[in-house]
Amino acid sequence: MAVRFLSQFCLTCAALYTQRLTSTGLFISLLAAGSALFTTVSAQQNASTFIFSETVANFTLSLTAVAETGDLWFRLEAPAEYDWVAIGIGPQMKGALTFITYPSKNGTAVTLSPRLSTGHTEPEYNSNINAYKLDITNHTENFINAANGGVMQMAFVCRSCINWSTPPLDLTSKQAPFMFAVGPISDQTGARWFNSPSAPLRSHLMWAQFTMDMTVATVQSADGVTVPQLQDFTVGASANATKVHNDPYDYGSAFHAITMCLAVGLFIPLDALVLKLFRKIKFHIWMQGITSTLFVIGLGLGFWIATWYLRVS
Repeated sequence: MAVRFLSQFCLTCAALYTQRLTSTGLFISLLAAGSALFTTVSAQQNASTFIFSETVANFTLSLTAVAETGDLWFRLEAPAEYDWVAIGIGPQMKGALTFITYPSKNGTAVTLSPRLSTGHTEPEYNSNINAYKLDITNHTENFINAANGGVMQMAFVCRSCINWSTPPLDLTSKQAPFMFAVGPISDQTGARWFNSPSAPLRSHLMWAQFTMDMTVATVQSADGVTVPQLQDFTVGASANATKVHNDPYDYGSAFHAITMCLAVGLFIPLDALVLKLFRKIKFHIWMQGITSTLFVIGLGLGFWIATWYLRVS
């Protein structure tokens, strides 16, 4: 923008020199150049941009809010190597309004799923949330190259959206709480690509919190508002994420599988074989105790893990 202004200024000066304009003409010409610059600046849409870059995950999010209607306009760019990418409005999972994006079945489109969180569990899809993707001419929004681990780009709007989260999103806050999360690394086979907005999700690989200055992101009227532009630098948002948590392994599921496999697949057959061949009653008693203990532990882990997910058919 500054380059364009300087260019206009230089061209104006050159024209003045060749045409030998009066001082009045000089003033009017310079005023016109300044007015063009002011018009360009004024025409820009308000938006806040948050950028996260780390070894585990990285993405860019831009947001514009409309005070008049409560609409939220989003543009998101993230790596396609994850099963899913989520943005949440709120200070914690419980009560958060979450937008989850993941590859569609064809691997080149993106599915948008607006969900609500009731706790530290898989958020549940809510069809009453009026959020939908936006297709913009001559742009590459809503595109993903999932099969080759490329980049996911998405543009979407959520209508009358600021009151869905608990607490509601405060458009006057300079540090409105947000969060994000990414799913496990995709196997790139399409087994975990879904067209349904209520698709089952696997536990996150990492998550973190950040804030946005909603006074920067907010416009008063919906007139002329569109999807915000992505920036190359942070604007109106926290410079860094806070409370970054990496969860590279699902230990609960692993221990559940190990204990149940040992109990059912190893110790019960071994106990039956030894008792049949050698009539070792003490060995049988010990094996029954160990098997029962492992089975109870595995069953408890199974019930505990089941509370994390909502498996909607």
